[in-house]
Formats: sequence, structure tokens, C-alpha cells
Amino acid sequence: MHVLFVCSWYPHAENPVCGCFFQEQAEFLAAAGHEVGVFALDQPISGPPGMGSKLWSVAEAIQPVAFEVEGALRVGRSSLSYDRLDRRRFFRHLRLEAAKKSVENYIEQFGRPDVVHAQSLLNAGPYAAEISSATSIPWVFTEHFTGFLPGCAASQRYLATKLPGIRRAVISSSGGAAVGPDLADAVARTLGCPRPRIIPNAIDTKLFCEAPLDRERADEEFLIASVGSLRTKKNFGGLIHAFAEAFPKPDNCRLVIAGIGELEHSLREEIAKLELNDRVTLAGGLDRPEVARLFQDAQLIVSASHVETFGVTMIEAMACGTPVLATRSGGPEHFVEPHVGSLIDVGNHGQLVNGLRAMRSNIDQYDAAEIRAYAEQHYGPASLARNLRDFYCDALVERAQAV
Repeated sequence: MHVLFVCSWYPHAENPVCGCFFQEQAEFLAAAGHEVGVFALDQPISGPPGMGSKLWSVAEAIQPVAFEVEGALRVGRSSLSYDRLDRRRFFRHLRLEAAKKSVENYIEQFGRPDVVHAQSLLNAGPYAAEISSATSIPWVFTEHFTGFLPGCAASQRYLATKLPGIRRAVISSSGGAAVGPDLADAVARTLGCPRPRIIPNAIDTKLFCEAPLDRERADEEFLIASVGSLRTKKNFGGLIHAFAEAFPKPDNCRLVIAGIGELEHSLREEIAKLELNDRVTLAGGLDRPEVARLFQDAQLIVSASHVETFGVTMIEAMACGTPVLATRSGGPEHFVEPHVGSLIDVGNHGQLVNGLRAMRSNIDQYDAAEIRAYAEQHYGPASLARNLRDFYCDALVERAQAV
């Protein structure tokens, strides 16, 4: 099958982990024998020297993007985003035409896709709908955006400004999916559309795997790790305070938090205030191999988030054989079972403190091989490829019946 992803965001030089799960899904599909193209939106493309940003914005809107082969994928990068559809009608028309012309060029170069797949409606939905209308290729979507869920006010406000266009677009889709059950319910409720099916994110089980046998963990310390953007919804401040209470000095526990975001300065101040500089580390943004190494070295991975659409870092940790402690935040409660970790309520400081202590005390009860096998069986590349193949086949049948 030939699939064209339209991605609301996608990895680029300035942020190589942005939308990395979109890239990995495309690569997993290609590895399963499918042809896969990627039309990546919202890319940071700068204009020629001396050209003003507004003038370049108009010039860029008129020009279609070129697709280039990147590994097993055919990728075209565009600075188009949904924000830019909110401007004057003339510019909106130009940008939609640029998107359609880009896909026409893709078809001339690589052939006609069977399905267009919008990864998140936020940016990609309206463009995918226009592409489908112009080419008669059916389109589907998978939703990932936390703004559909309660508990993230900033994302909800941002989504609210985009809803009219998204609602218009989704009417013409031939199928929808979401990465978790709670998100699927929220999408159906917000958009007034049929409940999307559940297709969870997948993980690279070659990268996220058990540590090599010749690598030794530091027996003198108990390493806890957490990965995510340094934003309020991830509740890293709450995790730091719970860590301090659960393991007062002297103790051999250490906490490493990996990620970047606007709360970095305030978190560093809080760490210093709690006199935890020697035991809590903000590691900054890590690339994918570095995250895998962290998960392999840690004895426990924690997510204290207020809201999660899925919780892919938990699955990646489990693929490394590492148990997890996570909040019931919309995603983890649907896959964290007793043999792979433990669940606590969102915003419950006491449960977080006690959960950290209990996981440390009972860590020897978890079997790394069993945890990894569970993650690979349910969230490995082969599982995703099967789910997407069935999704696309159903969309093609629905489109044929509608014609």
C-alpha cells in the first residue's frame, strides 16, 4: 500500500525529537513493505537573505515544496501550518494551493498514494481534507494532541481557536484514530464525530532494548528517571518535592529529569532550595539513543503528569525492561499492568511519595524480560503496521461504498 503522511509537526535540525514518533511510524510502515511519503508541516524554513518575513511568507505560500528521499521515506518539508490558514482569505487560498501543488508534484515523482494520513488534526487535518478533495484520495487521521483532554488549559485554549476549520475538515475523512481511549472519547465529544478507533503509538524496539550484558549498573545508587517537556502539565515540580520527601538525606537515590522547556529555570531554583543539587539532575534535551541509555541505566521510570494522551516514554522504558510508576492521566492507566509497574492518582502527592518508596522496596519483584516482552508484543513495529494496514483497508472500503 502507498501512504502519504501529512504531519502536523516533524523532526528537523533545530528540534530533532519533535514529532519523532511520526517519523518512526512512517519508517515502521516502510519496513513492513509499504511505500511511504511524508508531507511535513510547520517546519522552520528561513527566507533568502534580505527578504522580509512577510514578503517571504507570501513567496513561500506560492511555491510548492520538493520531496527528497530520506532513507526509506520520501519527505517534503514546508513551513505551512494551520495558524497560517487563519489569515486573509487570499493568503489562505495561496497556501492551500501550495499544499495541493506539492502533492501533485509528489504524485508525478513517486506515484499516486492510496491513502492520505493526517497525523494530528491540529495542523494537518484541513490540509489533508483539501488534498483529498483535489485528488479524490481518501484521507484518515490519528489524533495525538493533549488539548482535546481536560487538564491542560493552555492547549485547550489553543485548540479552541482552530476548532471551526477542524470540524469542517473532519466531515470528509474516511476514518479516524486516536492513541488512547480517553483521547478517542474526547475527540468524538469535541468534534461531534464517530469515536475514533484506538491505534497506540509504537516504539523502536531495536533502539529501546535491554542494556547490553557487559554494561554494569552502579550498585551504590538507585537511579530514577523521568523524561518529558519541562511544562506545567508534566508536574516535574511535584515529582521533585515527592522525591525529596520519599528519600531524605542521606540516601543513595538519584533522580534524573530529561527534557527542555520554559520551567527549566524555576525547577533549578526549586532543586537548589531543597538542597538536592547533588541528587537531582536536569539533563536537558537528550537525543533518542541517549534517552534509551537513560532508560537502560535507571531502575525506575516515573511519569507524574497531569495529562497524557498516551505516554510513549513509559512504553519505551518498558521495552528496556525497566518498571514504571505513572499517574492515571489519560494514557498510562490503559497499559500499565501490575507486572510492569504501578499507577497512582493525578495530583495526589501522598500517593506519589508512597509509590516511589514502594517501587524502590519492591523493585526486585519485577522481571525485566517479562516487561520487555509485554511492550514488544503490544507496542512494537509489527503491531503498529498491522493496525495501520487494517485502518487503511477499512478507509478504502468506506470510500468505495460512499462513491
